[in-house]
Amino acid sequence: MDMGNGMNKKWMKIAGITMAAAILTGYSAYAAGDGENGASAKVPFSDIAKHWAKSYIEQAVVKGYVSGYENGTFQPDRGISRAEFATMLMKATGTVVDASSASPWYTPYAKAAAESGAYANGDFPANGWDKPMTRLEMARMAVRASGEKNDDPLKWMYLVTKAGIMSGYPGGELGTDKATTRAESLVVIEKTLKVKAGETLTSDKYAVSQAELLWHKTNIFTVMPEVFSKQVPGYTWDPKNLILKTADGLYSSELQQLIAIDLADPKDPNLKEIPKLSSWTWDGFPVVKYKDAYLIYFKGKVLFNKDSTKYANFGNYADFNFLPISISGPKSSDYKALSKGVLNCPIVIDDQPAVIVPKKGYLTNTTFQLELVSPAAAPTPITRKIFIRSAVPEQM
Repeated sequence: MDMGNGMNKKWMKIAGITMAAAILTGYSAYAAGDGENGASAKVPFSDIAKHWAKSYIEQAVVKGYVSGYENGTFQPDRGISRAEFATMLMKATGTVVDASSASPWYTPYAKAAAESGAYANGDFPANGWDKPMTRLEMARMAVRASGEKNDDPLKWMYLVTKAGIMSGYPGGELGTDKATTRAESLVVIEKTLKVKAGETLTSDKYAVSQAELLWHKTNIFTVMPEVFSKQVPGYTWDPKNLILKTADGLYSSELQQLIAIDLADPKDPNLKEIPKLSSWTWDGFPVVKYKDAYLIYFKGKVLFNKDSTKYANFGNYADFNFLPISISGPKSSDYKALSKGVLNCPIVIDDQPAVIVPKKGYLTNTTFQLELVSPAAAPTPITRKIFIRSAVPEQM
């Protein structure tokens, strides 16, 4: 097969089956075929024996919506174009397409993807079908193909990871802008088919957590569902309502992310947000000694402070936009024990925009309320901004 960069797109007939060959991202590759292009399902590919996606590759080839190469390889880690992915997805879902005289070759598959709802105008430029497919673009098409509807542009990765269709990279990294590969695309398509058929898949909890952060700026509902799954009407989380501005117009701060970390999980991907955790304390007690707890970390910035005599800059903390916080609701089950280092209620971390929350042992007044606080100097009243309220059991 000619691999020259200047080769024009043309039809090739191999083993009696007509297939399209397209110049994609600087190389010539087969469009999704029927499983008979010189490396059929009956002949093992020479480069997948130890590949993590071996079983998915073999399954996809047997089904006939993807093929290998003339030299007996599959090249699982080679990039894939948007057109190639759409072609495989349409074939895998059983969509009937007449591609006998199309130019460019992928036109009928692109049209079918649009008609099926898997592709929507604006996903990428109309003339960009031969460009590499990113993981976010793949997520959008997979979610739609699975039967899920969504109109929130930030929610795609959450939906695709929550459904178990896609996983993250090590550490929960989503890699939204990274180009996907032939192997990754096959795995996603196979899992999409399972979800579409009603099967429940296991999700990557770290990827879901990171996708939730990307979606609505917090992962507390994924990491701490027993605390925050039930919200009080009128006080639900709204990522558009995370800016505090005082009535006098002199001070404003923004909560950019509210990050929940499971201190019992050394692999929690968000531990990297706090490189100096070993030095953190609550009432002088080292945070790292308390594993059966969560850490809620406020990541934000001061937008402006027009009067530092009225609204404190917190000295050295102004360098990293220290955000004052307030917590109310949960109460200690034994204050004498608390004073001795027994963590039995949520406590604000010393001099840090964070709260440590024990997984059990505290009482509540039925609400768990967190607030952003303006750093007003006395005697000016402190201005507070409620941004979440959650009903929790009488005792945790």
